[in-house]
Amino acid sequence: GDPFAVLEWLVPRRGSLPAAQVRAVTEAAEAALRHRIAVHPGAGGAHVLPVIFGTGGHRGEIGKGLTLLHVYAIVTALLRAIAAMTPAERAEHFGAADLPAVQRRGFVLGHDNRLFNPDFAHYAASLLREAGYAVRYAGRVSSPELSLLVPHAGWAGSLNFTPSHNPFRYGGLKFAPADGGLAGPELTDPLAAEANRLLQATPPSDWPAPAALEARIAAEAQRIERVDVHDTYLDCFNAHPVVRLAELIAEIKALPPGRRLAFVAD
Repeated sequence: GDPFAVLEWLVPRRGSLPAAQVRAVTEAAEAALRHRIAVHPGAGGAHVLPVIFGTGGHRGEIGKGLTLLHVYAIVTALLRAIAAMTPAERAEHFGAADLPAVQRRGFVLGHDNRLFNPDFAHYAASLLREAGYAVRYAGRVSSPELSLLVPHAGWAGSLNFTPSHNPFRYGGLKFAPADGGLAGPELTDPLAAEANRLLQATPPSDWPAPAALEARIAAEAQRIERVDVHDTYLDCFNAHPVVRLAELIAEIKALPPGRRLAFVAD
């Protein structure tokens, strides 16, 4: 009934159980979770958990609060919001006044190493591509890398699948506009409202079968444009140092003798 509870039980016991049994239980838990992210979460009359944005993103337990339906609702709401904006609003938030220009700038997608994040990202990419947007895939990436490189590369924004600090049961989706910073409430509040309207307006009978969703995700994974952002990120740091070590050393040397210092490395 709870694949995550099974995995939590299994992990500390891996060394004392037969390897074949560990593999079988792990594969069964993963298959159950994979089924949960694909089927409509309201099938059988269950309550569909809402989209709730906080700190630029939505977070939810994988298979309950974060499913392919939630990704569909958030991305579709974003596409509708961009299309409905005035030219001045599009220029402010997505770097171009004209909708086709925003589509050409496109979005970059990335994720951390949580379960099924490549699937979530490729499904989102297929929705963006279907709407006429250029799409690039950074794969596993950190949030700061996307924050720096979205404006550096001139993209319209980023979608980053991560729940940040939340426990391993959770997944999430962070959205950043063209300036690379996390989207503020002026964007996320109406986005969440429209996403929740779409969740309620999409009954289980209208939702694709898991096999169709898996085929769509697999097809997108074959054609999506990959971008390697890591070297570019480090090059930006080399060109624009954030930590000015020479100045820091000079400041330390100028302190009175015997001054106690505490250094914190993050």
